[in-house]
Amino acid sequence: MTTSIAPAKKALLKKFNGDMLRAKSLKRRLIQNGYYQTPAAAHKRLPNHDKRDIAEFIFFEAASQFEHFALNVFILAARSKFNVQPKRATFIIGGIDRGLQGVFGWAAPAHLKKRANALFGASHFLSKLDKKLPAGAWAALTHAHKLRNRVAHDGAQSSKALTDTFNYLSIPAASRRGMSVGRALLDYKAPNPVDRYMFEAIIVSYRAFSRLVAKELK
Repeated sequence: MTTSIAPAKKALLKKFNGDMLRAKSLKRRLIQNGYYQTPAAAHKRLPNHDKRDIAEFIFFEAASQFEHFALNVFILAARSKFNVQPKRATFIIGGIDRGLQGVFGWAAPAHLKKRANALFGASHFLSKLDKKLPAGAWAALTHAHKLRNRVAHDGAQSSKALTDTFNYLSIPAASRRGMSVGRALLDYKAPNPVDRYMFEAIIVSYRAFSRLVAKELK
């Protein structure tokens, strides 16, 4: 006999939402309000290159937490759909990563949608993520996945993949050479209707996914 997924769902949501709140708090404390002490004991605002590096670190951790969250959402969905225990559910959902090719599928909304459709059918909410998520969230999550891979795999494939993201953020061609993920996150806005700097747009979209899970996962 299987048990209700409700307690595991509640714990998963609590942890993930707490992680996202911490990411926002760290950005505020370290990037917006951060200082450093000079050798002469003066206190100065962090320079932009340090802020951008910190933004990358916070974002990468948040993206990793989102991957873990999405994976566990699928495990809970499989437990509910097939009435199985966690170990069996993990076997059922399988893996959608492509390791050295730089594709971490549990962070890519298109991969989530495709796998959900294969496992749970077209009517499942995870199979309709592009329609169920608020306007702008699907695109923000898609580009968040690309930025995450750029941080993790600083190679030609991931650099080329950022062309779409640079277009999405309307980064001028002259500014793209040497563009860091941190600068893209802090200095450029996601387009309407999100209309937030990319760091905030991503965290908002992660939270939108968690709210959808809270509402739809039974």
